[in-house]
Amino acid sequence: KTQLSNQYVFARLEGKVILELVRIDREKAKQMACAAEAKKPEIAMQALGSYDAVIIATDHSSYDYAAIVDAAKLVIDTRNATRRVMRHRDKIVLC
Repeated sequence: KTQLSNQYVFARLEGKVILELVRIDREKAKQMACAAEAKKPEIAMQALGSYDAVIIATDHSSYDYAAIVDAAKLVIDTRNATRRVMRHRDKIVLC
């Protein structure tokens, strides 16, 4: 075989390997996302009202901060996670 045909074969193989790695990465990313979603703690909204205050220490997009503010007596927000919550602003303390 010529040098050119060897390069062509290698390039084709390399392309297939890269495509397979991308596919594996996508599958792994989906598995990791599903695992993270499964581990997400559930918030008992009814219980939030029984506490003096709720402290938000991390900002996760998967939580319904409006519902948390509705249920809580006082929300101490250290991450500005409630920035889009418009009602009950008087219950929110930004730190």
